[in-house]
Amino acid sequence: MDTVYTIGMLNRQPFRIEGDKAYGLGISDDKQGVAVITHTVAMLQALKFKEYGTLTVLINGDEEISSPGSRALLTRLGGEHDAVMSFEGASIKDDKLSLATAGIASVTLNVTGKASHAGSAPELGVNALYELSHQILQMRDLSDPVTGLKMNWTISKSGSNRNVIPAAATAGADVRVLKVVDYDRIEQQVNERVKKQLIPEAKVELKFERRRPPLEATAASIALAKHAQQIYKDELGRPLGADDKAVGGGTDAAFASLKTKAPVVERFGLQGFGAHSADAEYVLVDSIEPRLYLATRMVMDIARGKTGGN
Repeated sequence: MDTVYTIGMLNRQPFRIEGDKAYGLGISDDKQGVAVITHTVAMLQALKFKEYGTLTVLINGDEEISSPGSRALLTRLGGEHDAVMSFEGASIKDDKLSLATAGIASVTLNVTGKASHAGSAPELGVNALYELSHQILQMRDLSDPVTGLKMNWTISKSGSNRNVIPAAATAGADVRVLKVVDYDRIEQQVNERVKKQLIPEAKVELKFERRRPPLEATAASIALAKHAQQIYKDELGRPLGADDKAVGGGTDAAFASLKTKAPVVERFGLQGFGAHSADAEYVLVDSIEPRLYLATRMVMDIARGKTGGN
């Protein structure tokens, strides 16, 4: 689940436990979440707790490619339940829940020109690289620090040979928004600016893809998080944060929040480190018991209407 490592990495990073750290590929992002969920359900069964109407577990296998096959289901189920708990992991530095995450989009530019020999007949070509460079430069200032909107060009490719006027060029930009309405604004801006071309003969195509919506903090999610914090403090003697400010990452839980007023809270998973990196990925063993306790108690209290929600 959500594992991006290449074949052969397991030999260099086998599963092992050293002290308070359990190492393994994808253990923090996101196998720990699957484990916490399944063991929470097992604990509820062992306790013979059945006071909820419906308890739904959803584990999707397409998260790493922005969940194209799961989005509709996530949104529908979010609207059918009284609360949504998502189990991305927490940081080893900050043991806290997350009430807000950024929305993620992408911008793809494809420019088609015409090839020609760069030495003997450059005037017969249409330089796709020139047009691509123009487009990138005229869309380099669309980030808005006031609203948290970020748009950054991150990848590009053009040409095939040094002595050939490039007939094709492509580029991609990463977009982050904190509010759903900001998607409309940035999409309108890029579609307007792309109309201004440097080379009229070039063909320019732009694609704006909303890959994940932002998760926005609500009064309901704040109330649910406060209840979780109270359990951690009173019953486990541990502090638990609850961040209502997005820091840039995205979550599939945001799909579940699109058509519901119910609370949606992220990072009920274990504390960990090293996701999507060459560093040895691990989770803190010491976080397993309290997080299992918290998840189980939250399901019980939500079912009994003790969390301030529905």
